[in-house]
Amino acid sequence: MVSEKSNITIIIPVYNEDNTIGEDIDVIIKTMEKANYGYEIIVVDDGSTDKTAQIVKKKKGVELIQHSYNKGVGGASKLFKSFQ
Repeated sequence: MVSEKSNITIIIPVYNEDNTIGEDIDVIIKTMEKANYGYEIIVVDDGSTDKTAQIVKKKKGVELIQHSYNKGVGGASKLFKSFQ
């Protein structure tokens, strides 16, 4: 969810996290809204083979970056550096 006053970007790297990602996102949204922070949430799915991406896609205002295959820690590190 991107707010007009966005000042915090939360990047969540995931791989096969369909058991937890939905609740994790809900907790982050609740916490950020309670604190009245501007924020955006970006989930980076590193080639999950479960339902992680489908769950994230159902979350309004959450951006999903999806790799077609698992790039591992090195691939994630390169992506995070591109946000700087």
